[in-house]
Amino acid sequence: MATVAAANSAIDEGAFDCVVLDLNLQGESAVPVGDRLIAENRVFAIATGYGSPAVPDRLKVAPRIEKPYDPEVLLKLVERLDCERPRL
Repeated sequence: MATVAAANSAIDEGAFDCVVLDLNLQGESAVPVGDRLIAENRVFAIATGYGSPAVPDRLKVAPRIEKPYDPEVLLKLVERLDCERPRL
């Protein structure tokens, strides 16, 4: 999703297993999206190019990947997120 509004719509629809959330979506902070994912107990990771100080403490419970992304590291992160997904 490229915008906070689109991310929130995707959460509303629930059509995903996990999220890699960039904290900057077209210049808008996606921290409220992260807050919502935590509140709804959704599996997610943080993507940022700003380093650890840019991640609010309350979101540091999520794994983090920093830009530029290493494709192998990103794939391993997504696999790990999938493994953490609750099974129904």
